[in-house]
Amino acid sequence: MMNTIDISDDFLRRFVPDAEVIRLNKLPDDRVLNHKFSKSFDRKMRKLIRKNSVNYLVFMKMLRKIAILLIIVLSMAFTTIMSVEALRNHFFCMLYKIYSDFTSVTFITENTGQDFDLIYSIPQLPNGYTKVQSTQTNSSFSAVYTNGENKLFFEQSYITNNQMILDTEDTLLLQTKSIKGIELHYFTNKELSQVYWSQDEYFFSLVSDLNIHMLLELSEQIISEGYNNK
Repeated sequence: MMNTIDISDDFLRRFVPDAEVIRLNKLPDDRVLNHKFSKSFDRKMRKLIRKNSVNYLVFMKMLRKIAILLIIVLSMAFTTIMSVEALRNHFFCMLYKIYSDFTSVTFITENTGQDFDLIYSIPQLPNGYTKVQSTQTNSSFSAVYTNGENKLFFEQSYITNNQMILDTEDTLLLQTKSIKGIELHYFTNKELSQVYWSQDEYFFSLVSDLNIHMLLELSEQIISEGYNNK
């Protein structure tokens, strides 16, 4: 069993002076502190310091040139990529931040929010489901389907600079699945299954009390053949 030490005021008064004496005795004596090195030793030290200083400056200048060159190369590469791709596709990205009670999805894009080029729909609804409501604006389309007991919500929106909050409290981390090169994010919370993804210039969502496997199948249908030319 390990012994315990009670560090009291009496203990400190008794042992601190001894510890201070031991610490002072370990200090080098005056002869060591006042020792004078020879002139030849001093010259060698100064020469070594100058040499290392020069090498450091040379290294920093070289590193700076490499950094500038790398920036130029990356800028040229980015310009080349953007000159080809940006003409065909608007640039955007999605940033997911997962917190304990919710997940924040931030969209960063150069899209201007023009009217839809394509309107998507669910090609084959689950048995018994029919569309009971749909709403369209110049930047979004939504539809509600039901079988009389349960509901299925579908939304397509044009990607603009925006933020969306997902209720992911008491759920596992967002899971992902790739379908035809498109990454889907999905989870189930409070008996609701939810799937989100981006395709072309649009953001899609499916929310329902259907099981998550059925929603993923519906998502694959939409990705593969769900668009209708306007």
